[in-house]
Amino acid sequence: MADFLTSTDGIINGAIAKSWKIVLTSSNGTLKLVNFEPGDLLTLVVQEDASGSNYTLTFPSSVLWQAKAAPNRDTTANAVAVYTFSYDGTNFRDASGGASKLPARIGFAGLGVLVGAGVVALTLVSSNGNNGRPQAGSSDIQQYCTGSSCTLGVKVGKVTASGSQVIGATGSLVVGSMTLDERGSDAKLIIKRTGQVIAKSTISGTTLTQNIAAAAAGRPTCFNTGGTLSYCQATANGTGCGCK
Repeated sequence: MADFLTSTDGIINGAIAKSWKIVLTSSNGTLKLVNFEPGDLLTLVVQEDASGSNYTLTFPSSVLWQAKAAPNRDTTANAVAVYTFSYDGTNFRDASGGASKLPARIGFAGLGVLVGAGVVALTLVSSNGNNGRPQAGSSDIQQYCTGSSCTLGVKVGKVTASGSQVIGATGSLVVGSMTLDERGSDAKLIIKRTGQVIAKSTISGTTLTQNIAAAAAGRPTCFNTGGTLSYCQATANGTGCGCK
């Protein structure tokens, strides 16, 4: 990177150069962007130290990110992150783009669907989980909690690294609601916190309700009069299906 000037104190001076490199230390991670003119394009290369010390990197408040938050960066030894900013006379606008510039809070997060009841404030906490690839036994991709964190707040739900979606004890899963009604008044499928499953037929409008006991395990299903989904038990002569 011979064309990049190196800053050792965190000061990036636009009057000297528009392309800079900084190797992070314990004392130069608070950046100061000075002497830039409207229309200037700044390219900044930030390199971690050889020990991967994960030193703090702080951008000035005049930096505006496309994703509304500072991007995630690799903090392993000698890792490099490249940032590009366009100066408008007041703010340095992130011009880097790209999927790798997601905010740190949602880096490598997968897409999940969660419907919960009574949630006032929701916090999303995510982790890499095998570099974002599904794998059983690794960290959850997403966790949803009330309050400011999943340590202090109530756990509402999560998406595991293997792709399973888990909803907490107070939530329901509602599918097909055009009004996003958590009670599922216009939904096609509702799984309540009690385990009850309600599926609306798109053909006749009949509602089928499933709330089957543990004794049903491994037995064929059947429909009682009225459309309730149940399970077969042996008839008096030991053959056929007696709908429980």
